[in-house]
Amino acid sequence: TKVYTTKDDTKRVAEWYKSHLPSSWKNGILTAGGKTVGTFSNERADGDQSVIVANADDTTTRIQLTTKHGK
Repeated sequence: TKVYTTKDDTKRVAEWYKSHLPSSWKNGILTAGGKTVGTFSNERADGDQSVIVANADDTTTRIQLTTKHGK
């Protein structure tokens, strides 16, 4: 697992991942009450990958990248 932060707008970051990850990835972006969460996952026989984009606070976006090897 790797975690990154940015001052870029959370919705904009989530939309970037949606447009740049392969279409085979499952995804969803939810915005409510001024907060955005984007989840992206790729389930494979040799391991799973996921990206979670969410507001860390009012000015910071948190990006979590996870790879799970093997099943």
